[in-house]
Amino acid sequence: MEKKIEKKLDFWKAYKRVKSIKDFYLRLGVYCTVNAIFLTAWVFDTSPPTYFWMPTLFFVTFVAGLLVVSNAIVLYGGKYVLPKEWEERKLKEFIDKQNQKITKYE
Repeated sequence: MEKKIEKKLDFWKAYKRVKSIKDFYLRLGVYCTVNAIFLTAWVFDTSPPTYFWMPTLFFVTFVAGLLVVSNAIVLYGGKYVLPKEWEERKLKEFIDKQNQKITKYE
């Protein structure tokens, strides 16, 4: 019985992982498409721009890029940013510090 439950849990974890990867690539594709449209419209605009750096275009591109990068970090870089062993090491470190303070004052 437990093995069936574990298999179902493993399946749902894998399903969620695949869905999140698919959603990431969809967002990345939308980001690239929208930026290509913005860039094309900017390059082929018949009226000369009053200034080269259009803040609205670059702001939208920058914010959307940050969102895509943060999504990639959450999806792929989570194990490198804060691995699972990190929590255990920090707990051990705090316990050791607490024990040192207790033995210091005894």
